[in-house]
Amino acid sequence: MNFDYANNTSFCMSNTHIPIPINNFCSANSFSCVGLVNAYMEEINCLRDKRKCLCEKIQQLQNLRDQIKNKACDTCKDNDMLNQEFEELRCENKCLKCKIKELEEEASCLKTLADNIRQKFANAGGFSCT
Repeated sequence: MNFDYANNTSFCMSNTHIPIPINNFCSANSFSCVGLVNAYMEEINCLRDKRKCLCEKIQQLQNLRDQIKNKACDTCKDNDMLNQEFEELRCENKCLKCKIKELEEEASCLKTLADNIRQKFANAGGFSCT
């Protein structure tokens, strides 16, 4: 199930993340590298907003599911559909958690690289993020 996040301007434009080759971007100068770090931080914040919204949606579904369970079971079909939607949201939440962690690691690596380039601007090539 895909939710329409486009109506909320605080959300990312897409759910996909395309890794940017660090060496191509950062070997020229530190300014593009700093810009890249900022772009990653914006994407991380964006994904956190999306995940927060998803967590709220999961909570609403849990509440609704509990209400249905408390009623007589003439609404079992509705409950099954709700359980399916709930599981799909939990899966999407888990995926967002992983994506945020990956982006945080990449942003940290890029920050280290940008710091190295600023310190040794004359010799910008060959920095590693380890």
